[in-house]
Amino acid sequence: MKGKLLLTVITPTKEVLNTECDEVTLPGKEGYFGILPGHVPLLAALTVGELRYRIGKIIYFLAIDEGFCDVADDSVRVLVEEALKPEEIDIKEEQKKLELLRKEKDWRKVELDQRRAATRVSVATTGTYKVSE
Repeated sequence: MKGKLLLTVITPTKEVLNTECDEVTLPGKEGYFGILPGHVPLLAALTVGELRYRIGKIIYFLAIDEGFCDVADDSVRVLVEEALKPEEIDIKEEQKKLELLRKEKDWRKVELDQRRAATRVSVATTGTYKVSE
């Protein structure tokens, strides 16, 4: 596995992903950050957002909820409340939720739910893409 990362994404109910990859980008509490092979050990809090991982020239996306990641020895373990692959997201349902949440007067009550729905719409719409050379 020289020059690769082992990415594992786990929720309370299942292991969502276990794959080798070249790079991982995560939504940290202080902003997005990237992990490459050889990264120093790290424990970080995660927020709602897109987890991106690259295998070769293809970038894959997951919509994740809050949680933590642990990076050590070229292994990235992500423990989150929920993680959804693009094909698991009902984009119409999430767009409806987003529209309803945007009408809420007290934005502080629904900010996290809005980010969650917006992230899921984005991930479902993007799916995967190939990095241009």
